[in-house]
Amino acid sequence: MFENLTRYLGELMSCSSFGKCCGLGAHGTDKDQAPFISYSKLSLDVLREIYAIVNAHPELRLTKYQSVLEEKGIEISAKSFEETDVSVLDGQAVMAMLVCIVRMDRFVEGLLLTFLENGKITEWIGRLKELDWEEGGAA
Repeated sequence: MFENLTRYLGELMSCSSFGKCCGLGAHGTDKDQAPFISYSKLSLDVLREIYAIVNAHPELRLTKYQSVLEEKGIEISAKSFEETDVSVLDGQAVMAMLVCIVRMDRFVEGLLLTFLENGKITEWIGRLKELDWEEGGAA
């Protein structure tokens, strides 16, 4: 079910740059420009696949990711997500966490970059790969 996303696992594990902060005169931009994150191609590919899963699997109810997380007993906060043991979660919960971080990044720009850089996104996608294996799906 998650193979189109999990195929990026190797690249995520070896990636050294998921994006960079731009603006406020950084990297030759206008000094009055508000800061923003310029994500790498890999990061954008992963985002596209997350949204593709949301659209392809309405049964996971990922458009209602907040409700899914509440039902699973997962507090919606960056700190809680960092501390959550994903090895005990099902695919719906892991995907809801991914969607939540992507959506939270719209309000806390750079949060997604933080979770890419600290390895949490890679860890969560690794869990999805394990679940595909357990269900006899694609590796």
